Amino acid sequence: MRRPRAFLGLRLPRVRLLAVVLACLCVFSAAPREARAEGKLRVAVFEYVDAKERGATGTDGAVLHLRKAGAEVVYLDITRSPLEQDVDVIVFGAFCDALRAWRGYIDRHRLDIQSFIAAGGLLVEMAQSDDRWALSRWLPKEFTVRRTDRDVHTVRLVGPRTHPMVAWAPVRKVKGERFLHWKPAARDPVSWEGFAPVEGVQVLMSEDAQLTRPQMVVGAYGKGQFLMTSLHVDRVYYPDGSLRVSKESAAASRAFFKALVKYGGLVGRGKAPPVVPSLQAPVGPVLGHIDDSAVHVWYRPSVPGVYELAVRPAAGGTIFRVREESLTSRDRTVHWQMAGLTLATDYVYTIRDSAGRSLAEASFTTAPAPEVPSRVRLALGSCAKVADSAVWDRMVSAGADAIVLLGDTPYIDSTRLDTARARHRRFLQTPSLAAAVREIPLWSTWDDHDFGKDGANGLLRGKAGPRQAYTEYRAQARYGHDGQGIYTRVRHGPVEVFLLDARWFAGTEPSPAAPKQPTCLGRRQWAWLLRALRASSAPFKVLATGMVWHDKGGKATDDWASYLAERDALFAWIRSEGITGCVLVGGDLQASQHLVHPAPGGEGYALHEMIVSPLHDGVLPALDRDHPHKTWSAAEKHVFLLLDADTKASVPALTASWIRADGKVLHKERLRSKDLGGE
Repeated sequence: MRRPRAFLGLRLPRVRLLAVVLACLCVFSAAPREARAEGKLRVAVFEYVDAKERGATGTDGAVLHLRKAGAEVVYLDITRSPLEQDVDVIVFGAFCDALRAWRGYIDRHRLDIQSFIAAGGLLVEMAQSDDRWALSRWLPKEFTVRRTDRDVHTVRLVGPRTHPMVAWAPVRKVKGERFLHWKPAARDPVSWEGFAPVEGVQVLMSEDAQLTRPQMVVGAYGKGQFLMTSLHVDRVYYPDGSLRVSKESAAASRAFFKALVKYGGLVGRGKAPPVVPSLQAPVGPVLGHIDDSAVHVWYRPSVPGVYELAVRPAAGGTIFRVREESLTSRDRTVHWQMAGLTLATDYVYTIRDSAGRSLAEASFTTAPAPEVPSRVRLALGSCAKVADSAVWDRMVSAGADAIVLLGDTPYIDSTRLDTARARHRRFLQTPSLAAAVREIPLWSTWDDHDFGKDGANGLLRGKAGPRQAYTEYRAQARYGHDGQGIYTRVRHGPVEVFLLDARWFAGTEPSPAAPKQPTCLGRRQWAWLLRALRASSAPFKVLATGMVWHDKGGKATDDWASYLAERDALFAWIRSEGITGCVLVGGDLQASQHLVHPAPGGEGYALHEMIVSPLHDGVLPALDRDHPHKTWSAAEKHVFLLLDADTKASVPALTASWIRADGKVLHKERLRSKDLGGE
């Protein structure tokens, strides 16, 4: 929401406003610190003042109340890390996000803020603007708390009554429900903002009984906790000291901060109420592996239990049913597998709980017969952040029959199971992606960032955590072998996709193709790939990995050039065995490229390498290096690769188009069957 430009009630031009703000902050931070009072809770506060309605102020809102509650209060020194300020609690007052200085402080010290909490501190963030601060950038990756612009006039007390941040609240009871009895200024709602969705936190106050629109949440991180609220109980005074709320509401605000001091003390002593994450919003459904006779469907319900998948032909006919249990040991995820379906048929699927209530309904189409001429479009991409993007909508409008993720989808950069699970959940909740994969199958492999660490190979310690999360959050027909790796393949009409795992086995044993060199794929995956390629009758075969197939350049060791003997042996085997229709696809680079690897001595056909990256909004032009086999490249954001496999045409062909989210086609290559060794 838009706020007038003012500070301490003064309307100022933008430049002078910033100067005054920074000057005041310097005064606050430069003031000599008195010796810490024995036994007192020490609180650092950052507050913002604007001129809305006669200069409604938070100048001394939190500060005044905290001091009256018995805390020792200092102003947050934005020139120093929170770890250097000798405080027990940090409070960010309402709408500090309006100040660039505060946003910059968060960006500079995000990890230190997390460390402050983990060491036993309490971080409190009051109401902020959803347009500037939808996601709090200090929040650890395990959590999701997204702000929404929703004025709220009714707030339920849903947390434990004994929790200090619930017990303070004046209560109004209606038909057995407990509501917050707090009335701000006449024209103000109880809350200007709200949260949705939230993950990993406990809801203490919510607009609705289902906890889908929280107003106050708490989370535990390490030894400490954090509290986030959309209430503006710290904004109760005008600059002249007069109240902008009723006396009763002012008393409630004082009670809030008194409770906050008690809560901060409990957190510091390790005696705060344990955080029990509240019911989380369901995630999905997501279509996974689909072929001409089977479908895999994924879903994460709000609560554990038994859930049914019912599938029926859209035109009517037999209803297929299968039940699976949602278990906490698998993070409540459910993966149904259903076989015996009819090829090239439209189906409707419904998910129901144990009481028979419908939770979700969508549709899908089974793949065409493998040997019948048909046309299939695949949308491929890599490197995606947990943020909504028009690129997913563009894939749908381009007519994609499947979406193929090539890794760094999403970025996780941790081997902690809870972190990996949280990032996968948030990724699949991305609105445009979530809408797409309800009815378009999602196929995947991983790269280094979703494997666990930038540049990591199979020697990474703790890699079992990300693998478990991956198998819980992707509905594949197989995940490698014997609890190792995630490789798989999918046949859809005239195209078969071989989703290779270039991380799990890399560097863990000698290469099956060159025993004196380290492997990339590992002995078992190598043998599986050769068998699968030899058995495949698909006119077009896509070999997909997260890495690029050529030399990335620089000091990088996570490309196929780092396993050159194995890569070249694979290329030679494809040509010697007469395996037709192969193309190479990769990601990772944050630039898109097309390369053509010529056949040595003219034996066999040239292998086309198609690199597509990124789906997100950042590019790295420096990685778009020259290469003797490169025919085209572009460092463009929000790009996906559309592979259009058409065997219905008089001349069967595979057309590759690099398409930007706005619909612009950056490059196109048409490869006829005979260009790929076929007839």
